[in-house]
Amino acid sequence: MTEQRRSRLLLALIVGNVVLTLAVVGWVVWASADPEYWFPGAFAEEGPQGDEGPRGDRGPRGPVGPTGAPGPGVEDVQAAADDAQSMADDALTQAEDLSVRVNDLEGVDVYDLESRVSDVESRVEEACSTLSYDLDTFGC
Repeated sequence: MTEQRRSRLLLALIVGNVVLTLAVVGWVVWASADPEYWFPGAFAEEGPQGDEGPRGDRGPRGPVGPTGAPGPGVEDVQAAADDAQSMADDALTQAEDLSVRVNDLEGVDVYDLESRVSDVESRVEEACSTLSYDLDTFGC
């Protein structure tokens, strides 16, 4: 293609573009100035209001809203809940300690324990008899 043909083609495209742009702008101005002509259904007279139809199904539940400010007495409830939690933790700790102690006692021979207690009783009685100088104040 020669340079002259290219410039004529370019000029024709530019002129066509300008004409098409002016036509679209003109139509938009006309449609906004006289919308009843272009959109007659939107401006038609309405008839009498009919009966209300049946109610439709309930829609899906919406998202949860933001958390509001606490009401009166919430601090007291929270403090009581914290106290109850700490008491429950303490009771659990004591139960675990007791379980450990019971497990430790499972291996103890009861007869051996009874003999040791008897030995301690006899030693206390001996101590009381040797210290019988002041029975009323010693408590034997």
